[in-house]
Amino acid sequence: MKKLLGIALLLVLLPSLADEPKSSVINTYRVWVKPGHTEAFNKALAAHAKQFHSGEWKWRVYDVLTGPDGGSLQINEGPHSWTEFEGRGDLGEKHMHDYERNVQPHIEKESPESYVVYKPEFSTTAVANFSNKALVVHVHPKAGQFPAYLASLKEFKPVWEKLGLNMVVYTSLHNGDRSVILVQRLKNGLADFEPDGANVRQVYDSINGAGTYDKRNAEQALILDSMVTQLISYRPEFSAK
Repeated sequence: MKKLLGIALLLVLLPSLADEPKSSVINTYRVWVKPGHTEAFNKALAAHAKQFHSGEWKWRVYDVLTGPDGGSLQINEGPHSWTEFEGRGDLGEKHMHDYERNVQPHIEKESPESYVVYKPEFSTTAVANFSNKALVVHVHPKAGQFPAYLASLKEFKPVWEKLGLNMVVYTSLHNGDRSVILVQRLKNGLADFEPDGANVRQVYDSINGAGTYDKRNAEQALILDSMVTQLISYRPEFSAK
């Protein structure tokens, strides 16, 4: 699998917000539908999205296909600026009434909301260059280990560029947890996983020297707290056109 990112594991210090593009923030959360409610939920969510989330505050909604949250839906809003999110409010009484009356009764549980910030200095494609399928890796380092991951991100960007991978790097703030989210946007869907030439290990070693990829992974394994990989798939019927 050439295109499986080779991400053993990258993280980053949160740099100054002054360094970020203005519209670089995405709000995201996940929902799980009650058993037997899928049809009613789909109808209610599609109607809600069409009425309230097709303009400035449009959604992009994904099925979470794999990982511990497999079977849930991921709802993204953005990218916007922090100032725009501050002024968003709850989109009005009609919006909240519709969601609470028509959508929420079919939801078994919801994750807390989180905000993720696009990091152009580590990414190889634009924040809004979305794809229908993506591989998402949530990386959590041990306390105090952000500097080591910062170096790793700088080392991996030229590797991703040489392989032609559309990689997006976000930092995340969620209940005080600082983490990094690495997203490989799959240009050709699952076909991007077909072996078709050099892989991440080979390209990394060609740039940094023989054996450096294994050495870097071994170093990172010592400072990594957890890493979760998930595959997501776009649901256009719930998303803005």
